[in-house]
Amino acid sequence: MLRKIALSGMKGRKKDTFILSFVVGLSFVFTILATIFHASSEGTKLEQRTAMFGSWDAAYLNTNKEIVEKIREKDEVEKLGVSRILGNSPYLGVIGTINDDLMDLGNFTMYEGRMPEKDNEIALELNRLSYFSSDIKVGDTIPVEIVIPIYEREWYEAAREQVIRVIPEIEERFGFKNILYQMNNFGIWAREYYEKDRMGELTAYDRYPTDWFSYIYYGFANSYRRNVNSLEQFGDTKLVIKTSYVQMFIPDSYGGYRFSPYTIPDVEGTELPEDPPEELTDGSIDPKELSMISQKGHITRNMVVTGIIQNYSNLWDVGDEPLPNAFVTEEAGKSFIENGFLLTEEIDVSDFKTYDNVFIDSSISSQDFYNKYGEEFENLRRNTYAYPETSGSTESTLTYGILAAIFIATVFAVFQIYLTQTRRRTRRIALLKSIGAVNSQIRSVLLWEVVYLLLFTLPISLVIGFGLSKAVILFVNKYGNTVLNLHIDYMLTLFGIGLGILSVFLGMLAPMVMSMKVPLTGTISTPPRKKPIIKGKLKTKPVNLNMKVQSFRRISLRNLKYNKGKTLLTASLYTIATAVLLGSIFLSFIFFGDYIDNVIVKDKPSYGFELNHALTNRSIPKLLEALYENEGVTRVELYKAGEHAYLWHENINDNEIYASFREILPSKLIEEHFGIDDTKYVNLDDDNSHLVGDAIVTNIYTIDVEDPLYRRFEDSLSLGEMDKEKFKTGEEVILLLPLYEKGEGEGSIDEISEDILVNTNQKNRMEVLLRNSNKYKLTYDFRYGDLYSKDETLSVGDTIYLTIPTEDMAGELPTNDVRFIETKLAGIIYYFPEKGIWPFGDTVENPVVIGSYNFLGKAYPATIFGKGYLTIEDLDYLIASLYPHKYGKTYAYIYVDKDANEIDVDVSIKRVAREYEVKLTNYIEENKKIFGKSLNMTAIVTLLGISVAIITLIILYNTTLSKLEQERERIGILQALGVTEGQFKGLYLLSGIGYGLLALIISHLLLGLAVLITFISGRPQPLYLYPWKLHVLASIVVFIVITMTYFMPLRKIIRNQPIDNIRNLGR
Repeated sequence: MLRKIALSGMKGRKKDTFILSFVVGLSFVFTILATIFHASSEGTKLEQRTAMFGSWDAAYLNTNKEIVEKIREKDEVEKLGVSRILGNSPYLGVIGTINDDLMDLGNFTMYEGRMPEKDNEIALELNRLSYFSSDIKVGDTIPVEIVIPIYEREWYEAAREQVIRVIPEIEERFGFKNILYQMNNFGIWAREYYEKDRMGELTAYDRYPTDWFSYIYYGFANSYRRNVNSLEQFGDTKLVIKTSYVQMFIPDSYGGYRFSPYTIPDVEGTELPEDPPEELTDGSIDPKELSMISQKGHITRNMVVTGIIQNYSNLWDVGDEPLPNAFVTEEAGKSFIENGFLLTEEIDVSDFKTYDNVFIDSSISSQDFYNKYGEEFENLRRNTYAYPETSGSTESTLTYGILAAIFIATVFAVFQIYLTQTRRRTRRIALLKSIGAVNSQIRSVLLWEVVYLLLFTLPISLVIGFGLSKAVILFVNKYGNTVLNLHIDYMLTLFGIGLGILSVFLGMLAPMVMSMKVPLTGTISTPPRKKPIIKGKLKTKPVNLNMKVQSFRRISLRNLKYNKGKTLLTASLYTIATAVLLGSIFLSFIFFGDYIDNVIVKDKPSYGFELNHALTNRSIPKLLEALYENEGVTRVELYKAGEHAYLWHENINDNEIYASFREILPSKLIEEHFGIDDTKYVNLDDDNSHLVGDAIVTNIYTIDVEDPLYRRFEDSLSLGEMDKEKFKTGEEVILLLPLYEKGEGEGSIDEISEDILVNTNQKNRMEVLLRNSNKYKLTYDFRYGDLYSKDETLSVGDTIYLTIPTEDMAGELPTNDVRFIETKLAGIIYYFPEKGIWPFGDTVENPVVIGSYNFLGKAYPATIFGKGYLTIEDLDYLIASLYPHKYGKTYAYIYVDKDANEIDVDVSIKRVAREYEVKLTNYIEENKKIFGKSLNMTAIVTLLGISVAIITLIILYNTTLSKLEQERERIGILQALGVTEGQFKGLYLLSGIGYGLLALIISHLLLGLAVLITFISGRPQPLYLYPWKLHVLASIVVFIVITMTYFMPLRKIIRNQPIDNIRNLGR
């Protein structure tokens, strides 16, 4: 019976039931939205991690078959992906086999095609395409060559053996003595020579201490590399054993010392013959005259490309261990090794073994498996990239914040609606009590109403919530720069629904208690308390008996005055709704702060090229043309650079930043940043020693004056102006000096941790160490232009002195002298307006010299000729040993259209990088990671703001409706006195506008306070790139919604006749 009464009552109050159902249903919808969005975000991140880093739990790399079988025996192991490493290929990289379990655990994404299935099929990584001179497509047949090193050492070790072999002949023919002793004991020999020289005991056979190895190898002897090849065929497998030797002999007619390896002219056409030339010989070779450099097995099979795999080998958590860049079947692996290489009769390869990489999928978590078997398998490693250690994320915190906000808003909304209904239902409740209903039965009726309400709203809310979640995810995927897959965390969703149910019961608790206190008179008003006589007399105000005509406006104002509490509550709720919505926009903007600071303001590129030498002026257009041929490349900024130049000017000792930096710099790093007094440059004397001893080390970047980059620097000048011709000839340069703010830190070497030092380099070390020691903050960011100080030790027109080590050789010894350059400052850049110029906005080098190509040629003459005929390997050797800065550097920064096909651009850029043998840096992934994190946070905050704002506005709508229901008698009386419908509409419309304006004003004051706090916390121009259009649009929408929310409930009431509104009281 009680259930029927509750159900019939809800049917009789259709409007009230609908409003309550709508509010409760909406809270469930937003709860489901929040939980599904969070689960989708977390689930998608897990999918992305496992797709990128594999779904394997642990790995054991570079192991043997015995270990593989031990791992396979563990009960927790469900899948075991095994890849046999076959060897390396010049074009394909590391080649390995793949089994079915590894295919599943690797989650390889196929750019095109499929994995291999037959022994003549191969799938290769996408990044290997750039190693081929022609385009490789699925279906092409390519020769797959695996190179297996059998014996290998550096060529000069073999050459040394040959030198030792011919020393007796040299001593016999030319009369030298003790060559081997002098070669092995150079230090003792040098001391003995100088002692003899001091004592005047030198003879004709006492040579000046020199490098006998180079002298014999490059002077006395003729040296050749002998390559001996043997070919064997095993079915479809071809095997070539290539053996390389060094041979040396003393010619019958000695022509004198030919050249020194240390005296290379700075012109094109001269190559250092580090590796002996190859000479093919006829007839047999005496093994005693040969020293083996290397012996390698080259196994070749023609194979069909069945698939191209998205890059993975540089992503997985395997440390420095190699991963296959190309996969073949296990049968193909046997064709290469067991049925190929191991069948050779040319050499003994019986000891040769391959190694396996093992990837484990366990029935327990990655962490638990590692903890259990980490000690038993010493080299076991966990997949920390795919399964990082769990910790509370910001997204999780915000999700629970959303649930808490929805919970509070729902409690308040249900309370308001039930309170309104209880006041209108007092006579009905009194009637139930008059026929014998007790409080427990009244409570049961109300509880059954809640049960029916939940039974009605929950299914509908679940359907709408899930459907809307799917729609939101589809919308975000289509129009946002992210991808979300639908995931449901059932426990979290049930928890949110449970909170919603609890909020409904809590919201109706107080009205239910009030309804049980309704007396038989049908009113819940309590008799007024009796005031003390004295207090009552003190508060008695004299009544003005002068009657005045009351206007509708005056009556309305007096009504507001008597209802200050309700008016204040309404205004507060409108303000909360507005502030939450606008605050979510501001908070979303703050979440994009990292992206703005690190990508937009610094003008971060998509790719970076670094060459170990300065390109010639003629070769630069060819590189730029090769880059611009790639579809999607919009801009390339190129610098030729010279590094490690000593910069001095007359006021350098007044620079406090340099002095502070030197104080906290470890002694082992001082020479990387400062000149020292005891530098032994031969052409430095007392008059000019300060040019190095008091100098700071800087880097010189040069640009083409016809390139748009020149105009960017010209427009960025803080002081001075450019004379293009003088800049081009090298008479004038630009100097970058960052803005700075002095900190309060004392700073010392001990306070700089080793971890910080390890993650710095010569270019960013000053900024990082000064910031971490809280001594100075340095920046080229324009937003600090009016806040930070400027380095005024230099002015436009001043002369700066650059001293550059020549790094030349005179004969066999380094010249150890320097080159002096004086130049004028045409301009100074303290900060870059609007956007920075990469890489200076990132590294914040201090100072930086910007010049022309001609200026670099004066400072580093070798840069004019590029690398000449030297190979990149030759240059790397020379740079590492003799000429660290002589050949300069080339930096190119490439910007790609965001709408371009990333895969096509990536392949084409890598192909250019491979062709020019450059160091390639891919900034796109890092940029996307920063953007994706910001977008996820923004989506959650936006959901929070919209849900809280909508629920609050619904509360306000129902509060206004409740207030009007309670004021029906007053409205009816005013109607009877002649107040028209237009006057009522005007009053409520103006009141709604007032509430809207007040909410906007207070909300903007609160936002202004938040902006001020952000500014005080160290973020200048905190509204830079703020989405003002979205902010204005949201403000307009909120203002209209507030106005209509206050105005709309009035329409139905004022359509009634005055007598209907008067009689409706309490019904």
